[in-house]
Amino acid sequence: MKRSFSMVVSCVFVMLTLLGVLVVTQHAAVVAAPLDLTPIGTARQNGDGWTGGVQGNVTVVPGIIRTDTFAIQDATGGIYVFVASSTGVSIPPMALGDVVQVSGTLKLYNGLLEFDPVSAIVNIGPGAVPAPTVVSTSVTSVDPTQGLLIQVSGTASWATTPPAPGASDWSFTIDDGSGSVTVFVDKDTHIDMRSYTSPTPMTLIGFSGTYKAPQIMPRNQTDVI
Repeated sequence: MKRSFSMVVSCVFVMLTLLGVLVVTQHAAVVAAPLDLTPIGTARQNGDGWTGGVQGNVTVVPGIIRTDTFAIQDATGGIYVFVASSTGVSIPPMALGDVVQVSGTLKLYNGLLEFDPVSAIVNIGPGAVPAPTVVSTSVTSVDPTQGLLIQVSGTASWATTPPAPGASDWSFTIDDGSGSVTVFVDKDTHIDMRSYTSPTPMTLIGFSGTYKAPQIMPRNQTDVI
């Protein structure tokens, strides 16, 4: 009788132990491991083909340049993010300044280093919009700032008529005497330049991008001062 009781107790103990292991295993399966984050500047130094995760504040929200792109920036650098529909990754709602984590692989597209493909995007919550970095208009000054929000001042000039907001993309140049850089006005920004006359003094804030050559991309009307 004692032996039978002992065997029953042993069996119960083993079952509870196995159950405990199962519960712990199941619990561990649903707890996501913390994302191993890399400073954006370090990721940029690693360059084309690097895979990992970064975190930064939103400087360009989706829909400003394209509905499937945005940009983030931390204290070390900034990066453009392209989310192809083929990845199955959804872009969560976000506002300027929000803290967002992005993981994926870096790719060089016509000179612009960007995340593509993207494997995950997480909006951590509200934050502050980084202040623009003030630089001169020379290409040698603008190029190293790729990915950042920047500000330039100089004489803006153009040879073609500014289109109505949303009608078409449009470009002009700005020069502070150190050399000119292209300003690309995406039609989705709905920026209206028709009230300006070329040449004219201007201060611009925008995303420091590249399409075969450095360019500044203002995000909205208030970026044209």
